[in-house]
Amino acid sequence: MASWEIHDDMNFYITANKFFIEPNGKSEVLIIDRVSREASVQVKTNQLPHGVPIRKVCGVLGAIKLISGFHLVVVTHRIFVGIVNSQAIWRLAGFDIIPYVPSLTHLSETQKVQNGVYLAMIRQVLDTPYYYFSYTYDVTHTLQRLHSMPPDFMQTGLYERADSRFVWNGFMLKQFHRPEVRQYCLPIILGFVSINDAMVNGHAFQWIIMTRRSVHRAGTRLFCRGIDQTGNVANYVETEQIIDVRGDKVSFVQTRGSIPLFWRQTP
Repeated sequence: MASWEIHDDMNFYITANKFFIEPNGKSEVLIIDRVSREASVQVKTNQLPHGVPIRKVCGVLGAIKLISGFHLVVVTHRIFVGIVNSQAIWRLAGFDIIPYVPSLTHLSETQKVQNGVYLAMIRQVLDTPYYYFSYTYDVTHTLQRLHSMPPDFMQTGLYERADSRFVWNGFMLKQFHRPEVRQYCLPIILGFVSINDAMVNGHAFQWIIMTRRSVHRAGTRLFCRGIDQTGNVANYVETEQIIDVRGDKVSFVQTRGSIPLFWRQTP
């Protein structure tokens, strides 16, 4: 396993004071303090707790702060989509949101209601069935961008080298953005991925469609239009078609977005 590949099979332990994330087959463990929020990777000795349930997780999406405090977001289920450039692509199929603070007693009744509303909103967003990721392949970049990168760039972590325009959990991963934790930071894209084996005139090939939606100025049609002060257009989408014939690849990229002017439309 390369030093930048992300852990994909982990045991998750929860105690009153800490989270423990243990990659299977590895001699290390990620420990997150639920009070200070400090995260550290340590050599596995006797830190793992005994007598607590073991949960299986297959990715860490990051942490987000609500009224009650920070919450850890982890991937619990995934669906295999296919292979791109000899690397597996997956779709997010299940997640869990665990509060750092185990109790809501420090909140007023109004705050408890508001916290529940915000938590439901996050769950609704993550329940969207179009989040994709890979533990070994950078799904945020086109083949051309990947091909033009220098060798040392390709040895950095997937989150570090990802195109931030298309990383939908980038904000949640910020507090884990350190070299020693990079193998736990799983960036995800929102869009569409289809991987198919095809044949034309007796010639077999792989046909791949990858669509990446930008995190900037994303919104519903008619309500979100035009450009902002930094040049981001509403609902910008990058769609890449890849044809792979026995290892020879060709990529065609098409982009779309709102008209790059300052304008609005009344629905």
